[in-house]
Amino acid sequence: INRARGANPVVAGRANIELAHSMRKSGGVDDAKRIYEDIVNKDGVDDSARAGAYLGLGLIDLEGEGGQEAAKQALLMFLRVRLVTKDAWPSLQAEALYHASQAARKWKGPEYIYIVGRCRGLLFNEYPNSEWAKLAKSR
Repeated sequence: INRARGANPVVAGRANIELAHSMRKSGGVDDAKRIYEDIVNKDGVDDSARAGAYLGLGLIDLEGEGGQEAAKQALLMFLRVRLVTKDAWPSLQAEALYHASQAARKWKGPEYIYIVGRCRGLLFNEYPNSEWAKLAKSR
C-alpha cells in the first residue's frame, strides 16, 4: 500500500480503509482504529475514504462494551459522515444514517427519539432503494 500511496493517494486511502475494515471484523480492533484515525487526521484524503474511517470508528464504539457513552461517541462519528464528508459515495451516506439511528437507540440520550426519526427519514427519503433503507424497514 505504501507504493500505491505515492502513485495514487485516493486508491491508497480506500485500500487502507478496506484493510482496516477487515482487521476490525477479524478482531484486530486496535490496529483498525489506528488506521481509521490516521485517515481521519490526514490532509488530502477524499471524502469517501474519510467517510469510511468515520464509519469504522463509529462501528468500533457501537460494537464495543462501552455502553451509553460509547453509543454516543458512535452516533457522533456516524453524523460526521453526513456533515463532514458530503461528497462521499451515497452508499456510505446511507450506511451512516442507518448506523446513526441504531447508535441513538442504544444511547437513549436527550431527544434520541427525534434523532432516530430524523436519521430514518433522511435515509428513506434520500436513499430509498439502498440496502440500508431496506434493512431499516425490516427493523
